[in-house]
Amino acid sequence: MGAARMGSRPTDDLGRYRLAGLSPGDYLLAAVVGQIVGIQISADLPGYAATFFPGTVSAAEGQPVSVRAAQDVTGVDFSLVRIRTARMSGRATDAAGEPITGGIALMPSRRSAGILPATIGARIERDGRFEFTNVAPGEYVLQASRNRSAGWTEGESSSQFVIVNGVDVTDLEVRTSTGSTVDGRVVVEGGRAFSPGQLNVSPVPVDSDLSPLIGGGPAHATVDEDLRFHLAGLTGPRRLRVTRVPAGWTLQAILMNGIDITDTALPLGKPDQSLTDVEVVLSQRVTSITGRVTARGRPAAASVLFFAADRQAWYPQSRFFGQTMSRVDGGFRVDGLPPGEYLAAAVDAVPSIRDGDQWQDPDYLETLVALARRITLSEGASVALTLTVVER
Repeated sequence: MGAARMGSRPTDDLGRYRLAGLSPGDYLLAAVVGQIVGIQISADLPGYAATFFPGTVSAAEGQPVSVRAAQDVTGVDFSLVRIRTARMSGRATDAAGEPITGGIALMPSRRSAGILPATIGARIERDGRFEFTNVAPGEYVLQASRNRSAGWTEGESSSQFVIVNGVDVTDLEVRTSTGSTVDGRVVVEGGRAFSPGQLNVSPVPVDSDLSPLIGGGPAHATVDEDLRFHLAGLTGPRRLRVTRVPAGWTLQAILMNGIDITDTALPLGKPDQSLTDVEVVLSQRVTSITGRVTARGRPAAASVLFFAADRQAWYPQSRFFGQTMSRVDGGFRVDGLPPGEYLAAAVDAVPSIRDGDQWQDPDYLETLVALARRITLSEGASVALTLTVVER
């Protein structure tokens, strides 16, 4: 659904809005008032909740709006819903006790299944006092971040859960911490040397509530000439990922003290949870999948999806996901998926599968399981297959 790519636009003084440049797809529309959304300050009008088209406070009850290519959709009108809102305020300081004057945000907890058009910003004073106005009832995560000075560090951060039920929440104390560090090295078969920048290691968050990423995504460490890397400022459970690797190489394993932690959620956040001597092992035994896609007996351009047969591997940014587009002659190729059992499916290049990782939603994958082709990838193996576009 297009709503997975969040964005916002202000209305004019008559409440009219226009969202231009949308890709074809289904979009969930929401309107908010009396809040700071991104860098935009909406009208100070308390007592209204974030409202989803056609006029509900529940995202689950919102009706998606379909947008086709070169289509103008008009008349999508809806009214804000009245609700008792509250004020949330407190003071934020860094690990040294100095006031934080930026990088404070409020967002619905993922545990609440809440959706807002964007992160809510706060009014912040120079002494670190902050205030969120017109906060609707719900479960939230209050996050703060500062000192993100380089790509390999996430600086200092803080995260805490807050429940709002229509009563002001005051005197909150936010204090950031320096988090954990991860130090390691890359081990390659044959001792081949790589140039700096060819390898990249990143700690991917497992729980967005516990890993503040205000002002940027996860840290990324560029491996230096001696194949060592350093990550800092990490909080919340993470999985280490190799997000860039030279052609012809693939991740074989990530080890710590000889134990395989490749797909393990690692608890981070405190200095004593820091990791040292992590080994990222690369191999030249790269898997390869080639094939052709047909539809109604003819070659077809389609979105070709690969996902692990084991549902436990269906987590965000899993290395067991793969996607490519087949060419007009139906041909496709995917390299570097880890060994394992996979399901493969070719689907029409419809808006819900058009780009990004929207297709990785477990609910969507469940609809493909019975229609997908099962394949087995062993280390370094090459597999060829023919897929027929799934009819739904």
